[in-house]
Amino acid sequence: MHTVRHHLENNSAECTCKMYEREGIPCRHILWVIKEKGLKSLPAAYIKTRWTKAAMNMPMFDLGGNLIEDTTKMEAVKKKVGHLWSEIFTCVSMEKTMRIVLMIL
Repeated sequence: MHTVRHHLENNSAECTCKMYEREGIPCRHILWVIKEKGLKSLPAAYIKTRWTKAAMNMPMFDLGGNLIEDTTKMEAVKKKVGHLWSEIFTCVSMEKTMRIVLMIL
């Protein structure tokens, strides 16, 4: 059982499960309280920038703390790598099929 404290002055709530603090996503307990209070939408305080489209416009850093210059270049590289893996798996499956055919012959 979890306890949710609702603060009327700013329509915020905190829950003992601490999901919002850990992950930045309101838990079902907080959402239930918001619904019961008759609020029609999620208060702006619960909408983190990282879960919005605006997050893609912010600078990105690698694990070493270096600025990644162009995220569109990164997406193009990811697409090429994915296509390359697809080609590799296609070749591997064709090779297995050829072994089976040769065994039958």
